[in-house]
Amino acid sequence: MSPLIKKIIKGVKKLLDNLRKKLKKSSSSHESQEMCEICNDFDCNVKYFKRNFKNWTSGNNDIDLFIQNTQLSAHYNVDDILEWIPYDKFYNIDYISKGGFGEVYKANWIDGIINKWDDKIKNWKRKDKNKFFALKRLNDSKNAKSDFMNEITSHYKVNSNSNIIKLYGITQDPKTEHYLMVLEYAENGNLRNYLIKNNKLNWENKISFLNDIAIGLEYIHEKEINHQNLHTGNLLYMDDIRICITDIGLCKPDDTNNNNVYGVLPYIAPEILQGQNYTKAADIYSYGIIMYEVISGLPPFYDVCHDENLAIKICNGHRPRFSIKVPQLIVQLIKRCLDSNPSNRPTIKEITRIISQWLDGWNCLDLRKQLSELGENNDSSNNILIFSYSIHSDAIYTSRLFNFNNLPAPKNLDNYYEKNDDIITMDDSGFIPIDTIDNYSQLDISVTSVCCLEDIITGLEFIHESNLIHRDLHIGNILKLKYKTAITDMGLSCKLTDCNTKKNSAYGVLPYMAPEILQGQNYTKAADIYSFGIIMYEVISGSYPFCDEGHDGNLAIKICQGYRPSFNIKVPQLIVQLIKRCLDADALKRPSAEEIEDTLYNWKNDPVELLAQIKEADEINNKPTNSRIPLINLGLSYETHSEAIYTSRLLRFDNLPKPKNSDDYYIHNDNIISAEFSVSLSQQIDASRSKINDNNLHKPKTSNDYYKQSDNIINVKSSASLSQQIDVSRLDINDSNLPEPKHSDFEQNNDIISMEYSESLRIDISQLNINEDGEL
Repeated sequence: MSPLIKKIIKGVKKLLDNLRKKLKKSSSSHESQEMCEICNDFDCNVKYFKRNFKNWTSGNNDIDLFIQNTQLSAHYNVDDILEWIPYDKFYNIDYISKGGFGEVYKANWIDGIINKWDDKIKNWKRKDKNKFFALKRLNDSKNAKSDFMNEITSHYKVNSNSNIIKLYGITQDPKTEHYLMVLEYAENGNLRNYLIKNNKLNWENKISFLNDIAIGLEYIHEKEINHQNLHTGNLLYMDDIRICITDIGLCKPDDTNNNNVYGVLPYIAPEILQGQNYTKAADIYSYGIIMYEVISGLPPFYDVCHDENLAIKICNGHRPRFSIKVPQLIVQLIKRCLDSNPSNRPTIKEITRIISQWLDGWNCLDLRKQLSELGENNDSSNNILIFSYSIHSDAIYTSRLFNFNNLPAPKNLDNYYEKNDDIITMDDSGFIPIDTIDNYSQLDISVTSVCCLEDIITGLEFIHESNLIHRDLHIGNILKLKYKTAITDMGLSCKLTDCNTKKNSAYGVLPYMAPEILQGQNYTKAADIYSFGIIMYEVISGSYPFCDEGHDGNLAIKICQGYRPSFNIKVPQLIVQLIKRCLDADALKRPSAEEIEDTLYNWKNDPVELLAQIKEADEINNKPTNSRIPLINLGLSYETHSEAIYTSRLLRFDNLPKPKNSDDYYIHNDNIISAEFSVSLSQQIDASRSKINDNNLHKPKTSNDYYKQSDNIINVKSSASLSQQIDVSRLDINDSNLPEPKHSDFEQNNDIISMEYSESLRIDISQLNINEDGEL
């Protein structure tokens, strides 16, 4: 036998001996162990968990048994097990938020999540060590009562789905003795807050979010339970760009009898508000409201009180409206989800199928076609509202108990399915104010006006807080969207440090421009406040400012000298006082946007004094009068001067006087435009022919009696005096150049002369001798 063959045989014998020894050792080891009857494996995960049962306890037998049962089911993997985690395994424990059921904290977990058994170290190999996890404490969880056990049980049933927040275990705070659930942590918080902070999501992102939510909800419904408290506060945005459903505590089987209505009012289905049992269809209604919120970027019914009045509206078919154009395919699905008849709502399985088709390679031709037809204006319109909207003080987005009695039977609006350009029509969208203080017609107008002005100033405050200035704020740049009013056209806005303009050059709508801007000074936040004051006048009066005269150099001169628009109805002094402050010629004396917002907020929430003044004003306005000008809103009947221009344009005025308030500001209290005031408006000076040097300009000042009275913005005498700029005693007019005396037409007898004739009586500037220094 050759040496090579001998060597090979020897090596094979040695290898067989080694294998025989290993098999003998392995056989000896398994003699004392039982093979798992379920997985037929000696190294089953369950035996390692069972071996450790004696080393821990939660102090509560129900919790111990529940955790052990999850571990005894981990034959093939450990992804879905729960474990008892000592509280000292967490550090950096910080409070995050409080909800209807309890509080949520975040903390670093030293050990991290169980991954697999490591035979070398004879222990579990773990991952995500020292990473953040969420700790959720339920109210009254010291003794692990039924509510706590129900939440754990319900959550564990759906714990294996990636679109449901992961539950890892339970711990207990030794100081408070409260039990806490250890959950997956969402760095970005809930979806509601994410939508507020990220208002530029594209359509694919929005539909992807809705798809994630639908997948999670479908899994819940497949387990024959429903969520019962689904809203964007219970949806979390994860770092890996997925949406997860949380707060599974209310999940129960279908048709569970529960007389208590618990949740966030705008998301609760009308039949639930009425007292019927929860079903999967109630979750579908909640999902429909979430669809609206994700697409619009706005919380549902954010601008109204979440009270019984809203509950009645919802039962009567009221639904939120979009402020942007939305593809009809999306609107149609939302409308079906929000149908008042639960039987007409789609199942979550159908919804998931539809949305997954929309997302299938982003290749749904019908949807893409509808999106392309919308154009690019949607994004800007949506951002305008998100930029400036404020949530009503009584719009509550945390879960709470409700008990409404005698609500109407749920129904759809009559025309609910007739059109698909929005959820409900504009005609059906308005809320009618509940008039509890008598039935004064002016009261409803004033309350609506205050809310409108509060919306505008809230947007302006946000702009100013961002260290920006709008620079072109006027009523044409204010949009009325659904129930809310919003600021648009931010193209001229600039940072405060960059708003230095060329002297004597300005851009905007003349009546809304502060006098110091007309004079050529730099833009400031105070200039925006002046513009807001003019908007206040316009909203309250219903008429354009200076609608009956040309917007030219003459008006600019008068504004610099204290001329302001005047009401022709009685207006509450609180409103007039605030307008006066906004229109002060001294920019330093104007209030800030924050102060104005606080004032309007106080009017709305503590309206006793304002309502008393409104009542007084209504009584005066409703009295019969012999005045030639009717005591009604001027906006109902006025005509605009042919040269009154309300579009923004470049304006340049040379040698304007320094801004000042009128000397006799608000002496009269009758609030009626007098004949004297009418005449003063007709005595216009051709500003283009007057020459005023910068050398004789004075610094802005407030008149001595600017704040003496608060019945109007300026008084009658001031209005007249600003128009009578020519000292007749200095006019060089002789008998030879006077026109022949003549009468006006005597056809009408309701006044000495007609308004039309008075406006035609103008002084011919060519008859004045004015030197180069502007002197007569």
